[in-house]
Amino acid sequence: MKSIDLTKGKVLWGMVYFAIPIMLGDLFQQLYIATDSIIVGQFAGETALAAVSATTFLIRLVIGLFVGISAGASVVIAQSVGARNEKKQEAAIHTMAGLTLLGGGLLTIFGVCIAKPLLLAVGTPADIMPDALLYLRIYFSGALFELIYNVGSGILRAFGDSKRPFWYLLASSVTNIVLDLLLIAGFHMGAAGAGLATVLAQGVSAVGIVAAMLKKEQPYRITANKIRIEKALVPEILQMGLPAGLQSMIVALSNVLVQANINALGSAVVAGFGVFNKVDGVIMLPVSAIATSAMTFTGQNYGAGKKKRIVQGIWAMILLEVISWLIGSLICLVAGEQIFSLFTDNEEIIYYAKLTMQYDIPFYWAMGTAYALTCIIRGMGRSKAASFIFVFTMCVLRQVWILIAKALGLGISGILLSYPVSWLFAVAGSALYALYLKQIGEFR
Repeated sequence: MKSIDLTKGKVLWGMVYFAIPIMLGDLFQQLYIATDSIIVGQFAGETALAAVSATTFLIRLVIGLFVGISAGASVVIAQSVGARNEKKQEAAIHTMAGLTLLGGGLLTIFGVCIAKPLLLAVGTPADIMPDALLYLRIYFSGALFELIYNVGSGILRAFGDSKRPFWYLLASSVTNIVLDLLLIAGFHMGAAGAGLATVLAQGVSAVGIVAAMLKKEQPYRITANKIRIEKALVPEILQMGLPAGLQSMIVALSNVLVQANINALGSAVVAGFGVFNKVDGVIMLPVSAIATSAMTFTGQNYGAGKKKRIVQGIWAMILLEVISWLIGSLICLVAGEQIFSLFTDNEEIIYYAKLTMQYDIPFYWAMGTAYALTCIIRGMGRSKAASFIFVFTMCVLRQVWILIAKALGLGISGILLSYPVSWLFAVAGSALYALYLKQIGEFR
């Protein structure tokens, strides 16, 4: 499969062509995540559905650090690709392989041990605690598979190859759906079956990525005896990746704190909030794919010294984000209730899913634009600034808003408003920083 050189050709269509496989791959990933919940809700009941829903943000909290570091490392590799520095590419790839194996082992041990304290800390309702704990521990036992896929796919995309990760994710998604039906509907394993199906499916995508990176003819080839952590490269990788990892972790923590407020409102609200987040994951796919494409595009062009193309990339990104928001909004408005009913026939759960949707959908344009702009800023090597903007707006201001909303007695409406309010601040902050970069000549 041919890699894409984003330093040449038409900017808009290059970004679209690169983003499509990412979006399709993420689509199948989100579909199997949603399928987990649909099959759990239909065959294991509302308690199991709420249990699986209650773990979503906790998983992102623990895994976020490592996924963020891998995203930062992909920027280092993308810049070296743009600069045609093959020696640095090879060293960075094998260093990331070493860090992935080390981090995956530590994450598995840490995640299994901390699962119960995390669930207790966020006030998980007692009736869903046993299922939530079992699901979380099974999920963390396969954390290495998820890290291998995320790091590996980031490396492939840094070289302009977004197609192979798509095919491996597709295989993983199909595997997950088949195993869900077998373990949950067939063997009645409930939340445990959902966790086991997810871990085994992630193993499929990890094997695919490793197989691709072992091929001799690929520029991102990995050799087992060369896997080591190069001390000289670690500071640069961490300079890019650690802010991204901490950002991911802190944003997840912010979401966990929101989840804790939701948990206090009962199992039906937890399930409804969780159901919408599964649908939200699908609707947000184009937004995420465009942002990933923008970061790789920026990294390659910044490394090649073609900074003026980055401005063209910003305008292309804004256009694509607005189009994605309009399409996603239309789907939710027309078919939202019908989609929610696939998960459960409980009217109270569907009501809270619809309520969450009504607060979030009108402001997705702000979230998408802010996310993509911070990815562009990160692609230019300014990872700390990108992370500060994201953390301050998406975390600090969001929690300040919730405290104010609770003091004013706004209830669930005040909690749900915390998302659009933080998105608006995020797009304003990232846009102002982009203007600052223009003023100091970074786009010349």
